Amino acid sequence: MAHSATLGALAEDLAVDSKRIRSSGEFVLKTLRNHGYGRTNQFDVQAKLDGLDEKFRVLNNEPLADALKSRLEKLEKAPHRWKPEALSLLLCLSDHPVTRSRIRDLDLSRPAESPPSLRWAEIIAEDPLNEEGLWDEPDYADDSSVDAYSLISEDSPKVIHDTPPSADEEGDLSVAERHFVEPDYAGLEDIREGQFWRQRSLSSSNSEETTEDQNLQQITELQAIRECLLMLVGLPTYLFEGDAHTAAINHSSRYSIEHISSRALQHCLLQFTKIGTILNSLRRWLQRVFTVPVLQTFHYAVESRLRLFQRAVGRIEQRFVSSPTPVVVSLQAVLTEVQSNASYLLDLAGLLALVPSETQGPHHACLELIYKQACELQMRGNMEGFEYFARIFFECLQTYLRLVRRWMEDGEIDPNDRTFFVCVANQECEASSLWLERYDLREDSDEEIHAPTFVQKIAQKIFNTGKSVAFLKAIGAYEESNDDISGLHLNYESVCKDHAELSIAPFSEVFPIAFEQWVKHRYHSSAQRLHEQLDQECGLWKTLDAYEYVYFSKDGSTFQQFASSIFDRVEQRKVAWNDRYILTDVAQSAFASIQAVESQRFTVRTRTSKTKMTISSTSDLGTFAIDYSTPWPIMNIVRKPTLAAYQRIFTFLIQIQYAKHHLFRLEFGPRAAVLNGCTRLAYSLRQRLLWFTNTVHTYITDTVLTASTAQMRRHLAAAEDVDAMIEIHQTYVAHLMAQCLLTRNLDPIHQAIRSVLDLCIVFFQAQRAEAQGLARGRSRGSPGSVSDHHAERGSTSARPVSRTSTSTSEDEGSDVDEERNPGKLDAVSTGRDLPYSESLRQMMGQFSDLHRFVVDGLRGVSRAGGEISWGVLAEKLEWK
Repeated sequence: MAHSATLGALAEDLAVDSKRIRSSGEFVLKTLRNHGYGRTNQFDVQAKLDGLDEKFRVLNNEPLADALKSRLEKLEKAPHRWKPEALSLLLCLSDHPVTRSRIRDLDLSRPAESPPSLRWAEIIAEDPLNEEGLWDEPDYADDSSVDAYSLISEDSPKVIHDTPPSADEEGDLSVAERHFVEPDYAGLEDIREGQFWRQRSLSSSNSEETTEDQNLQQITELQAIRECLLMLVGLPTYLFEGDAHTAAINHSSRYSIEHISSRALQHCLLQFTKIGTILNSLRRWLQRVFTVPVLQTFHYAVESRLRLFQRAVGRIEQRFVSSPTPVVVSLQAVLTEVQSNASYLLDLAGLLALVPSETQGPHHACLELIYKQACELQMRGNMEGFEYFARIFFECLQTYLRLVRRWMEDGEIDPNDRTFFVCVANQECEASSLWLERYDLREDSDEEIHAPTFVQKIAQKIFNTGKSVAFLKAIGAYEESNDDISGLHLNYESVCKDHAELSIAPFSEVFPIAFEQWVKHRYHSSAQRLHEQLDQECGLWKTLDAYEYVYFSKDGSTFQQFASSIFDRVEQRKVAWNDRYILTDVAQSAFASIQAVESQRFTVRTRTSKTKMTISSTSDLGTFAIDYSTPWPIMNIVRKPTLAAYQRIFTFLIQIQYAKHHLFRLEFGPRAAVLNGCTRLAYSLRQRLLWFTNTVHTYITDTVLTASTAQMRRHLAAAEDVDAMIEIHQTYVAHLMAQCLLTRNLDPIHQAIRSVLDLCIVFFQAQRAEAQGLARGRSRGSPGSVSDHHAERGSTSARPVSRTSTSTSEDEGSDVDEERNPGKLDAVSTGRDLPYSESLRQMMGQFSDLHRFVVDGLRGVSRAGGEISWGVLAEKLEWK
């Protein structure tokens, strides 16, 4: 209906008196109502314009084509909803534009140029303003009226008319005469008498010698009070003189009061000068211009207190000027009242000297000074003075809290601001270190936080709240808080008035509690949102699960499958086992079945460029490292140095697996009814090595990793913020390193355990060589082949490898691992040319020595204040 009404109104506007036009309008209205037309096709319009431009150029009318193109380009910069319809209308209205359009017709559409504006320089150039008398003061007096008024004498009799004359009969002079009033000469004399400085000295001009009292000019006490009050509000007086350089005020000794002794008067005036001097210095300080917001607020607070004092002085003066009741005039009483009104203002002026300038800083010093002054006055029991300074403190605090609120609610700070205690340390830092490196706390020369003392205790929570908001913005999860914080205000009424116990509770304790509550509300809100995002969206727990499976052998079968794949490639000796591409494929295949592990995140890097075909000792297993790609939000909690600790634990576990792998693959040949001494010794050594490796492996996986990880997860779930989560994880990793014997102070024990693991490899090599020799002896069929074989292998079969040697044989060609240290325990070393039985005895002796060293070392460090688990491990390792 609204559309039809609009069409009808438009059609009526087109209709005039002509019947033909009215019928055409009705036809158009009927046609529009019965047909639904769509919007003009803008692409069709553009195609027609392009065709028109091309036709102009084909017909050699380049100027017209350029003019059309330039105007279409200007039209593109001004988009409009109905632009296609307007262009379509112009195309429909055009009449043979190719033949009838002329470029000169465009000049007719240009608006006429407005004439240049008239300037004063042109006017003065034509008619200079230097005529004589042009700038003289005009005389507004009318000569005729002055002459007429001078003809009227004061003594001439006044004519009194019975009836007032009409306006036509009465002249201008008569009208003016009725408005004249007689001057009050008495009031003028009172003003002149009040100006005592205009009176001459009472000393006799005829006397050559005059006394001091004769030189003094007598004034009234009311005049002295007026001069004192004018001086206090900063106005010039004759009783006091001010020094323009030092702002000091001195009273004049040329005046006296009749009923006041000279000494008493000078004492009163001296007290007034002291107050006036301090107020003058305060006014001079107020002339400074500040750019720091906190100092600007403090400047306004001081100015408002000075204004209140001046109003109090005005009320005192008003009492003497217009009082309905008699007032006692007493200079001493006025001094007492002024001192009472100015006492706190004078204390405030004393603090201004301690406020550093903007260039010297710190800019929050004014807050610190006012806060301490308020606390001190409250401790003295001066509640009126406490309220005076406390209100100034809260006024300045509101400005400072704007910076705090912007940081805590928006996570933003001004990079050029030097007043706030948070600064941007590294704007271009990596996302994985955003929490610790992007922002930092600004410190002063004393290495203290650049903030007031009442902020320093809670500055870390303010800092973490803003970082939480910035972190949420970085991960795209920031939402404006809908929490109702309207009731959370820090002002004098909310902090002091609402605490009835403030009279007995120090302000230095009440305010920090209120300020901490104000901060904690925002702190818990942002920290909780960030914790939820890290848990649910960023995959914190899933990443920790993946770490357990990959580095800590949480799934023993999967970890053993991964290790066995590497060990089998070593045994085959077809390709280099430490090729990073092969290792990456092996790791992805082994852990693909675990849901918590994303196999595509695996990458394996090697620490040496040389390829290895064999593993000569457990140290060779430390030449590769597994990197599990972690989301950058989680990397802010799990730092790169802690991942190195994960890698060391992984290497230790895979070294134990390699030793166990060799012990399980030992071959002792066909079992005889009665075992000889060498076989019994070999079985005994294997049993001891298996017990040792299984005990160490169980201790690491169950006692250390499982229990510590479960405790870390509980603490991590209850952490307040990211800082707490980082600290919990770092403590957890340090605890793991200590319990796994991987710290520097436990390195001798760790090296002894690795020597035992290397002894397993040496034992396996010696036993395999012995089994191969027995097999060759049986194949020869000679009864004395076994003894001949022992004699024959005196220099080949029993060659255990030392952990400190640089190479074992020419075909192995292994390099020294960077973790080896020649200065450490050289435990696994035997003679080169020893029979098999003698080699077994020597390896048994080495194991006994290493075993005793490990057990005694663990007991010693456990008793010396170490971990209880070390003592437990020592008890388990002790051979019964």
